[in-house]
Amino acid sequence: MKRILILLLILFSAPAFSQESLKARMDRIEKDFGVSFVYASSLSPESRTVLSNEYGDDLSGALASSFKGTGIRYKIHRGNVILSVDRSGKAAKSTVCGLVTDAGSGEILIGASVIVTRPGGAPVGAVTNEYGFYTITIEEGEYLLEVSYLGYSPIRRPLTMEKDLNLSFALTPDARISESGITSRRDAGILSTRPGSTVLSASLIESTPAVFGEPDILKTIQLLPGVQNANDGFSGINVRGGGLDENLILLDGSALYNTNHLLGLTSMFSPDMVKKTTVYKSAFPARYGGRTSSVVDVRSKDGNLKETHASLSIGLLADKLSIEGPLKEDKVSFALSGRLMQTGVFSPVMKAFGVPANYWFYDLNAKLTYVISDRDRLYAGIFNGYDNFRFSQAEEEYRHYYDDNYAPYDMYCMKRQKLGLRWGNTLGTLRWNHVYSPRLFSNLTVAANRYSMSLSNGSSVNVDDDGEMSSCETSFSMSSGIMDLRAQMDFDYTPSPAHLIRFGAEAIGHKFRPESSSSVEKTTSAGVSSDERTDMQKGKVHYGIEASLYVEDNMLLAGWLTFCPGIRLSTFITEGRTYVSPEPRLSLKADLREDLFAKASLTRMTQFVHMLTSGNTSLPTDMWVPSTKNIRPTVSDQASVGLYYTGLAGWEFSSEGYWKTMNNVLEYLEVNASLFSSINWEQNVAMGKGRSFGLELMVEKTTGKATGMLAYTISKSDRVFPDGSVNGGRRFPYVYDRRHKLTSTVNYSFNDRIDATATWTFASGAWFTVPTRHVVSVGPDGYLQREFCVTERNNYRLPPVHHLDVGVNFRKQKRVGERIWNIGVYNIYGARNPTLLTSSMNDAQFENPDLPDGAIVITRRSLFMFMPSVTYTRKF
Repeated sequence: MKRILILLLILFSAPAFSQESLKARMDRIEKDFGVSFVYASSLSPESRTVLSNEYGDDLSGALASSFKGTGIRYKIHRGNVILSVDRSGKAAKSTVCGLVTDAGSGEILIGASVIVTRPGGAPVGAVTNEYGFYTITIEEGEYLLEVSYLGYSPIRRPLTMEKDLNLSFALTPDARISESGITSRRDAGILSTRPGSTVLSASLIESTPAVFGEPDILKTIQLLPGVQNANDGFSGINVRGGGLDENLILLDGSALYNTNHLLGLTSMFSPDMVKKTTVYKSAFPARYGGRTSSVVDVRSKDGNLKETHASLSIGLLADKLSIEGPLKEDKVSFALSGRLMQTGVFSPVMKAFGVPANYWFYDLNAKLTYVISDRDRLYAGIFNGYDNFRFSQAEEEYRHYYDDNYAPYDMYCMKRQKLGLRWGNTLGTLRWNHVYSPRLFSNLTVAANRYSMSLSNGSSVNVDDDGEMSSCETSFSMSSGIMDLRAQMDFDYTPSPAHLIRFGAEAIGHKFRPESSSSVEKTTSAGVSSDERTDMQKGKVHYGIEASLYVEDNMLLAGWLTFCPGIRLSTFITEGRTYVSPEPRLSLKADLREDLFAKASLTRMTQFVHMLTSGNTSLPTDMWVPSTKNIRPTVSDQASVGLYYTGLAGWEFSSEGYWKTMNNVLEYLEVNASLFSSINWEQNVAMGKGRSFGLELMVEKTTGKATGMLAYTISKSDRVFPDGSVNGGRRFPYVYDRRHKLTSTVNYSFNDRIDATATWTFASGAWFTVPTRHVVSVGPDGYLQREFCVTERNNYRLPPVHHLDVGVNFRKQKRVGERIWNIGVYNIYGARNPTLLTSSMNDAQFENPDLPDGAIVITRRSLFMFMPSVTYTRKF
C-alpha cells in the first residue's frame, strides 16, 4: 500500500504536459509583448505544437522556450520578430544514453524500455541491450520520459533536451506493476522484429516441474513450439528438424559443447545463477554464428552491488548454494553459485539394483563485476562443471581339486573390475564494456573453453593355484576433447532514431582431439612378468581457425514497418583448405494494427564443427570433429512467416510457419556404428540433404493469478543422400521427426504463500532403426551364425510420449529472508513412456518359445514413472 501511495504521489506531482499549437503561442506573445511575427507561409506554425508552460515576463525567454527544438530561427527587428527555417531544414538533435539497473542490487536490466514522448508527437524509444545500455537520439525540446521493466515500478519524469545527456536509472521491484505496452526494438519476443524468438524469465525456469524437482533451462525450452526433446525426461533439444549438435548454447556469449549432467537428466545451468535466457529458432541476428538450428543465449547474474544475499537448496538430486554481494559498494560485486549431486541418494539406489557404482556431478559458476566508471564496466567469469561415474566390483572364488595322486588342494581366484567415465566443461571469460559516445557502445570479450572426456576400464585376475601365483591385469583408456580460444569485439551504433546498427568481428582457434586410446596388459606367471602396451589410436589432433565479420541494422522505415537486414561473413581454415560462407539475414515486421503484427525472415547459418553420434541419445563419448578438406560445412537456409495478436488484455497469440533446408548433414553409413571410436571417421560418414517444415501455434496468458501457455506444433523432417550411400538414396524420416507436439503450462498463485505449476506434454514418437530380417550362414569354425539385416533407415516409430507434471511452492517470510518448500511429481499418472529401446533376435529354446526362432524382438523400457520430489530452499 505504501508503494502505491508513493507511486501515485509521483504521478500527480509530475508537471502537466498539455499542449497548444505554435500559432496560438505566437498570438499570446504578440498580445503580451506588443510585437508582430513575420514569416513565410511555408513555415506553417499551425501544424507545430509546443508545451503550454508559462514563459515568464521576458520576451527573449518567451521566444527561446517557444522555438527550442523546432528548427526555427528568430530575429527581433524594430518591433517585429522575423522567423526563418534552419538551412538544413531540420531541428537540432541530441542524444540521451545510460544504464538501467535494479535499485536494490545494482544488477543491470536487460530489455528495459526507455520511451520519450513529445506533445503531439509519436513516442520514440529504445530497449536496453544485453549489458543494460540504451541510447536515444531525438530533436531538442521538452519531453516526458518513461523507463519501465516487467515487475518493476516505472519511472516517469520530464526531460529537457538541449545537449547530449548521460542518464542512468535504477528501478524498484514491484511484482504488481506490469511492463509498459510501448516498446521499441526488442530483440526477441512477440513484440520484436524477429519471428521464432523467445525470452525465458528466471521465474518461469524455476517454476517448471522436472525430474527429481531440479529446474532446468533446456527442459523449459522443450515446452516451446518447434522444439523436440531427444528422449523423455532428458535435457537434449532438437529445434525445427536439427540435430543435438546444431544448437549454439552460450553462457555470457561463449559457447559450451556438452551441457548435460547425468547423461542429459539435467543441464549444467543452475537457475540460481541465470538472469535471462533468449532463444532464437529462426531470424538469427547476424552477431550469432557457428550452428544451424538454434541459439540459446544464457546471461548470468552480475552480482549485487548493494547488499549480500544467499540461497541454499536441498533436493533429492542435488544441493545448491548461491551467494552474491558487494566487495566494494557500488563499485565491485561478486556472484557465486555451486551445485553438487546427492550421492547419498544415488548410491543406495544403484546398490539396491545390485550395481556397485557411484555417480556424482558438480558445477561452479563465479562472476566478478567492476564498475570502473559510468562509461566502463569489467566482468570476469569462470564456469566449471563435471560428471564422474565409478564402477568397482570384486569377486572371490574358491575351487577344490585333486591332483594325479588324488590329493586334495584348493585354488583361489580374485577377480576385480573397474570402470570410470568423466566429462565436463571449463570456461573462463573476460569482458569489457565501454561507452565511446552517447551513440556508440562496445563490448570486448576474450574467452577460453575446454571440453574433455575420459573413459577408463580395467580388470585383474589373481590366481593362487596350490601356492603357485599368477596374475593378469588389463586396462583400456580413451579420451577426447576440444579446446577453444576466442576473441570478439561488438559495437552498437545509433546514428538516428531510425537506425540501430550492430557490427563486429570474432575469431576462434579450435583444437580438436577426437580420440586417443590405448590398452595395457600385464601378466605374471611362474615368477616371469611381461608388460605390453598398445596404442590403438594415436589421437590425431585437428586444428581450425574460425573467423567472421558481421553487420546488422534495425531500421524503422515507416511508422508501421521495421526492417532488419544483416550479413555475416564466416571463414574456416583447416588442413590447408579455406571455407568462406556469406550468411545473409533478413527480418521484417509490419504493424497491421496497433495489436496485430506480421513478421517474415530469411536466414542462412553455417556450421563448421560436428558431433559424431549414433543411436537416439547423446552420450559423453560422442566425438566433436571439424570440417576437413573432405567433409564440408553444414549449411541451412530457413524462411519463416508469422502472424501475432495482442489485442486481448493479458493474452498473446502467435502463429508461425517455416521451411528449412540443410546441406551436408552427416550420417553414419552403418546403423550400428561404433559409439566409442573415431578411427577413419571420415570414411564412415556420408554427407546428404535434409529438410524440415511445419506450423507452430501458441497462446499465452501473461497477467492475473492464473498464467500459462498452450503450444501446438505440426511438422515434418527427413533426410536424403542422393549418392545412395545411406538408405539406397531413398528419403527417410529424421530420427526426431515427431509429427505432432502439444504442451500446456498453467501457473496459479493462490496467495502470497502458495503457488502451483502444472505442465502436460504430448508428442508423437521418435523414429528408430530395427532389423527386419536375419541371415543364417556357416562361419569359419563351422558353426551357424545369424546376422541382422536392415533394409530401411528409421523404419520404426516409437509410441507417443505424454506425461503430466505438477509442482507446488509453499513460501513463508522469516525474520531474515524466505523459506520455500517445493513438492512436485513428474509423470503423475505413471505413463509408461519409452525411454530406452533395444532390438534382439529370439532364441526359441532359451528365451520366448511362443515366438519363432530368430524373430526380431523389440524391448521398450520406461524409466520415469511417477517420480516424486521435494526441495527445501532458504533465502537470506
